[in-house]
Amino acid sequence: MSWWIWLVVIFSLSVIVLIVIIVIAILTMSEEELEKPRKKRKTTPQKKSAKEIADEVTTLAKFRALEKKLESADQKRQEFQAYDSRSLKREESLDKRYDILQEAYDIASEKFLRWQFLPHGDIDTPLSILERAYKVISFEEFDEKYRNTGNTEDWCELRGDEEAD
Repeated sequence: MSWWIWLVVIFSLSVIVLIVIIVIAILTMSEEELEKPRKKRKTTPQKKSAKEIADEVTTLAKFRALEKKLESADQKRQEFQAYDSRSLKREESLDKRYDILQEAYDIASEKFLRWQFLPHGDIDTPLSILERAYKVISFEEFDEKYRNTGNTEDWCELRGDEEAD
């Protein structure tokens, strides 16, 4: 016999052995293992809109957290574009997440989150006012303490991306 006939015979025998191994494995499995339901893929929760994300930003800490999320999303998007060009769908989802976070950041950066006391001081300004000068308080604290007094002319509103004097 020639060598190619031996090759066909060996290949045929290896296929038969492989089929026998698969059949034995299936027969030895219990019925519970065969009927075991497969895990379902977790469905992703509905994504929040930019407006909803921006509405949650009420303090400077939350604004800084939104900044970090935006930077992280941008970094992931850039890394994916640079190193992995296999999945257009993944790239589109990263771009969409970045765009939503960028829009939320733009909306949140227009919100006033803090107040700073900037009195117009002169030589006759009382010491108690000078001691409170340049003090920064949260928007909620201002509403509780000073909004109803009517004396808001010395207070300056600060956005999340603005630094205090």
